Amino acid sequence: MPTKLLTSKQQLGDELTRTRIECAVTQGVNRTLDKQNRDEQVLIAGCQSQAIKLLTPEPLKITPLTFPPFPGDNNNAPVGNFRVLLLTNKQIMPVHLRIQCNVPVEGVSVDPIGVGGGFNSYGLPKRLGSNAWDADLESSWSPTEPIMAMAQYRLPPGQTAADVRCGFARR
Repeated sequence: MPTKLLTSKQQLGDELTRTRIECAVTQGVNRTLDKQNRDEQVLIAGCQSQAIKLLTPEPLKITPLTFPPFPGDNNNAPVGNFRVLLLTNKQIMPVHLRIQCNVPVEGVSVDPIGVGGGFNSYGLPKRLGSNAWDADLESSWSPTEPIMAMAQYRLPPGQTAADVRCGFARR
């Protein structure tokens, strides 16, 4: 073979080797960048999930704290008071409550603590039946302004104050 042809063949072979090396380097860089990209996408998705969890509002929780009868209360008297402090983890305004007991209810009072309190422009509680009432307050009910609720009940024959159960629910 002529020398010129051999040199050209050698140069082409060298060029091919260099091209293969460059191609291998480029493929390696591409694989590394693809992996980094996937890792970053997973990280971003995880951050977005955590951000959405942080932005999701906490569910409303109402915690009733029932007061025992006062020491002077007669546990067998035909009329008594069921008292409960209603705590919440969120501010609620206006307040719409339903009070329902397992005994006849003569009347109810619902007063925010820490405010001038009581019923205002919404009026007095409304009787729904012998053992249920609705109460509407324009005042705020919040973690720093709990509500004191009381149901004055009438005991049926054979029951004592220990038998009385009342529920307070938002409506």
